[in-house]
Formats: sequence, C-alpha cells, structure tokens
Amino acid sequence: MSVDYFTELGQERILSIDLDSLRESFQMTAKKVHPDGGGDESDFDSLNHAHSVLSDPFRRIEHLYELLFASTIDSSGSLSSLAMDLFGTLEPIVSRADTIIKKRGLATTGIQQALIARESIEVQKNLIEANEIIRSRIQEIVDSFGAIDASIEMDKDSCRQRMQISARDLAFLGKWEHEVTMRMRSLI
Repeated sequence: MSVDYFTELGQERILSIDLDSLRESFQMTAKKVHPDGGGDESDFDSLNHAHSVLSDPFRRIEHLYELLFASTIDSSGSLSSLAMDLFGTLEPIVSRADTIIKKRGLATTGIQQALIARESIEVQKNLIEANEIIRSRIQEIVDSFGAIDASIEMDKDSCRQRMQISARDLAFLGKWEHEVTMRMRSLI
C-alpha cells in the first residue's frame, strides 16, 4: 500500500478535491517542513510529491484507485467513445503539422520558405484549436469526478470501471496534448 497523499495534505479522499483548498493546505504544511525553516528535506520532498500527484487529474485518479482497490489501473483496456472520436480529429492535424515541419526543413529558397510560412500559420491555428479541444475534454473528465466520488460507496464495481476509463482517457489526452505541443514548438 502506498502513502496516502490525501491524508498527508489534509484532503478528503475524493477525486473532486478543491484545488484552492489543496494549494492552501500545501502552503501551510510546506512552511512547517521547509528545510529553511528547520524542517526535514525528505519531508519537504515528500510533501511536494504529494501535491504534484493530487494537483494532476490523471495522477490523482491513479493514486485514489490504488488506495481504494489495492491495485493499479489496467492501462490495456478500452477508451471511451469520445476519446476514440477525438483521435479521428487530432491525428490528421498532427500529421499535417509533421508534413509542414518536414517541408520547412527542405525549403531552400526564399519563395519556398514564404509559401511554407503561410501554410505553417494555418497549421499552427489548427494545433491551437486541437489543444483547446483536448483541454476541454480533460475538463469534462475532471467535471465527472464528482459523480465518480458519489458512486464509490454505492457501487464499487461501477466506480472501478469508471475510474479505469477516465484514467485511460486522461492518459490518452495527455499524450496527444504533448504531441500537439511538440508540433507547435517546432513550427514557431
């Protein structure tokens, strides 16, 4: 059994924790255990780790799942239909960005570079829109945490399944968010 980060930071053991409350609790506790204030560095590091886990929706759901079910989430299961549909939207945008990045690397004349710059701006707009879609979907999952919390005591099997799907979706979206961000950096 791992350390209970919820308890370490004085939070209720739920997915839908209040992030402002979490931050306040972290700051108050950090003042007490900070090495500059006479605290122990390993306690401070542990507190920082607990805060980083609970601040991240994916890591928070993984942690609570481990605490509730004494196992890790099965990452090999299926995604939600919304996540699968999102793949059809994101993949062509990322592929087009890859094409433009490749063309940009091969452009040798000023005219070629100018033509690619115009295409690049359009692709950047598409990548920004893709990132907004990803962030929106992540927020939808986070917004569903309250319903998952409500089902924890009533129907553990259903809760377990919902947590697994939400965690897999969050991991999927995190990977796509990274891919989109990397393409944006390459095009800037």
